[in-house]
Amino acid sequence: MRRATMIGSVTVGASLLLAGAPLAASAADTTLYSPDSLAIVGLPYSVSGLDCVSEGSGPASVFVSFNGTMMSPTLEDDGSWQIDYIPTAADVDTLTVSATCDTYTSSWPYDGYDVEVLAAPETPTGSITDVAVDGCTLRASVTTGGRGNAFSAQVAPAAGQAWEWAYYEPDTNDIAYDLTLPAGLLNPVELSLTGAPASGGDPTPLDSVTYEVPADVADACAAAVPVSLELLDYDGSVAGGETMLVRGEGYLSPEPVAEPVRLTLTGPSGTTVTLATLPIGSKGRAQADGAFRGTITIPVGTAPGNYTLTSTGTVSGRSAEQQVTVVAAGGTARPGLPAAGD
Repeated sequence: MRRATMIGSVTVGASLLLAGAPLAASAADTTLYSPDSLAIVGLPYSVSGLDCVSEGSGPASVFVSFNGTMMSPTLEDDGSWQIDYIPTAADVDTLTVSATCDTYTSSWPYDGYDVEVLAAPETPTGSITDVAVDGCTLRASVTTGGRGNAFSAQVAPAAGQAWEWAYYEPDTNDIAYDLTLPAGLLNPVELSLTGAPASGGDPTPLDSVTYEVPADVADACAAAVPVSLELLDYDGSVAGGETMLVRGEGYLSPEPVAEPVRLTLTGPSGTTVTLATLPIGSKGRAQADGAFRGTITIPVGTAPGNYTLTSTGTVSGRSAEQQVTVVAAGGTARPGLPAAGD
């Protein structure tokens, strides 16, 4: 016999094969099937089988034992059957399942097995405490209680993706949420905790906390996220009036509107001119990696010299730079300058 060992959760929908070596010489399938790896007091536990077909003029029948409680399911024409058993408190720990097919002229056993039985879920409890910012990480402590339950903790910024943690045993756990959104998109941050029976069911709200990250901290953390800027066809120099293909990634793209990236060119004198404002994503559609791609044109009449090309996310403040050498029309490239990189 085989004993189920998964504790604290129930897998539903994926067939679980629980059987030993076939005991019957018949070609029939002697396996007992169940979609659940655990049985829980008060909840139906389903078992099914195949190939119990009459071999005589009388009907075939199946007898199923659950810890000695006998039940007889209805047989389908093809010999398949299915039956539910609701475990009681007396079944806690081990439920022994066995079954026999009676084909009217003979009988053969299915392969029995043991399954672990959990007590009925206790009422879930939980709290969120010690919420604080540590560098660029929002941390909190989550304490849960109530055997037989599954718990879910979530951190949801005002805009952007929410993050979730799952716990299957009553305990105290820590949450660590990286701060990558500027204050305008991050605040207020909602922390929530729910609990529900591990076997499935509607979640019960247990606790919630609303937290405001200091704006200067949030904005600084968002701007510090690494981004990239690449010049795809730059060969060491560019003249006024010429275009260059640029791309980058890591810029913020909160749904539903993509954040534009502003590209500016700063000259030796410190004068800055905006070359383009490019959308994030293909045709302006936001994408998870915050990537952009487009072309920029060096203004006609730009004086020769070394310039700094900067890409800046207009919402996040994240930026990257590349050095660009501008030459007079028809001029030669200056060697030794990078073509791409952060």
